[in-house]
Amino acid sequence: MKTREKMKTILFYSPFMGHTGSEMMVKYIINNVNTYRFVLISGGNGTLLSEIKTKHPVYVLPDNNIFFNRINRFLKKFFKIDATNVWFRYIIKKYSPKLVIINSFVSHKMYQLIRKNNLPFISYVHELPPHYDLLESDLLDWVVRSCSGTIGCSTLVCNYLKEIGFKNIHLFYECIDSREITIDTSLAIEIEKKLKKYRKIFVMSGRRVYEKGFHLLPELAEYLMRKNSAIIWIGGSGKWGLDWVTKKRIEAKHLDNVIFTGLITSRTEYYTWISVADAFILTSIIDPYPLVMIEAAYLKKPIFSFNSGGVNEFVKDKMGKVVESTSLNDLIKILDKFINDELEFDYELLHKEALKHDINNNIDKFNNIISSFLNN
Repeated sequence: MKTREKMKTILFYSPFMGHTGSEMMVKYIINNVNTYRFVLISGGNGTLLSEIKTKHPVYVLPDNNIFFNRINRFLKKFFKIDATNVWFRYIIKKYSPKLVIINSFVSHKMYQLIRKNNLPFISYVHELPPHYDLLESDLLDWVVRSCSGTIGCSTLVCNYLKEIGFKNIHLFYECIDSREITIDTSLAIEIEKKLKKYRKIFVMSGRRVYEKGFHLLPELAEYLMRKNSAIIWIGGSGKWGLDWVTKKRIEAKHLDNVIFTGLITSRTEYYTWISVADAFILTSIIDPYPLVMIEAAYLKKPIFSFNSGGVNEFVKDKMGKVVESTSLNDLIKILDKFINDELEFDYELLHKEALKHDINNNIDKFNNIISSFLNN
């Protein structure tokens, strides 16, 4: 094994380091790759930062600090000095990274810093075209022309990247770390007691936003109520209008079969909530390759979904059903068959396919991808 002194250093940037699928991948990669030394920069002080192994230096972009921003505005106005760039150049000088990996397109500030300092970089893309609006067109054009290559989280994502002109594209699916999937038996029993009156329990995890299909929840819950079934939604409130309106509609319809867990940072608690469900519903309107889909499969939960992105690349026969439309009525027709026990599933196949996405089984592939960029 290489000593740390001889290891090449890679700078990894991610915009928030919260418990989202794309940022869980950063944690899994950094904590499991031993071929390189990583330096992590986060755009925010997210909860995942505490789960990064201490051997990897961690920095938080200072732009969110009010005091820093005031000073930076003053320096820019009177001295034409960008304090963020000075801070970034200090890190570059200290660690001399051979490559920068930028995680997701929600990274305009880091792209600008990379551009100013002329550093070699790749983009790890977890977005489909509707999310490309996160970058201004001229900056996106520069990214396409200037990056050393890209990693896409699904075949669908890679195909779009190719169409818009990206070169040197590699596929690397989202991964789980099966060693971290643990269940709190006592908590599971407690939850099951509270929900025992329901015939079927479904679960969904994600931000309470339109792209995750959160607006569909009242109608979905209304149908499930008629079937004496319930849905658990794992994820914190965004404190935005759609969240508020959707919850108000659920209250107005007196739908007490919707269970909101709120934000869960304990992975054991998170997996325990998934484990008590009979099936997983992916209500997303757009989702490149959802990590929670793989987690649910590992826990042997059949998957029901709209054709929202990469789900078709994962769900095989007897693992669940993918509705070709984004019509809730079409999805309900399939759920009806499940609730009436008219569908057949291979629960071991679900588990087996999820294990193919275990980071421990894929880390060599990631190493090879990075090596191809470094050796070019």
